[in-house]
Amino acid sequence: MNDRHFWLELTDEAQRLSGLYFSGREREVFDSINELMEKHRLPFCFDIWTEKDVISLIFSPEGDLETASAIDTFTKAAPTVPGWSIQSRRSAKGPMDVRAILRNLYFVDPADSRFMFSGEEKRVLKIFLPERSNLTREECVAFGDFLLWHAFGEGLVMTVGLSSEVHLGIPEVQELLTFEAAIDEVRAFLNQAQSRGEESDNPASSSGSGHGVPVAS
Repeated sequence: MNDRHFWLELTDEAQRLSGLYFSGREREVFDSINELMEKHRLPFCFDIWTEKDVISLIFSPEGDLETASAIDTFTKAAPTVPGWSIQSRRSAKGPMDVRAILRNLYFVDPADSRFMFSGEEKRVLKIFLPERSNLTREECVAFGDFLLWHAFGEGLVMTVGLSSEVHLGIPEVQELLTFEAAIDEVRAFLNQAQSRGEESDNPASSSGSGHGVPVAS
């Protein structure tokens, strides 16, 4: 694994990659960065995200604390790359962006699902997908993870210990929440957790911002 050479090559390629990205060739940019990661034996997952004319390259620990620490060390060595933002966690986004991401990745709109926020100290978000979703068990788990990370921020989700349970089929019970109502309820809980000091210097806690639909690795 050669962090320094990766950052040098990315800096050299950044202007060309930016031109490709903003000309609608996002897939080529993703593939180029993926090849660069493989060349330097960097095992991290990443997303590409944009805000106005800035490209965010976001490395994700995918919920793993040891990987989070390694990513922090890796990204701290990053140089300043004009037109690029280097981030070490997936950031919290608005409900419409979360819906777009999940539709793009899993062809399921969370607005068609129902939710229940439950578990010990309310740390489990139960997600009930329509039967037509037709996701595998592995895809259901990934759907839940991506919803949490993008809706509330990966670092905060890891620090507080928020998790999800995804079920196919929506039960007929009155206490189920809509997507936006669930987002509001979980955010209220997370705000309380932060006020109690549950978000600390844990290596999970890192964030950023952006707009657009990322491509996930």
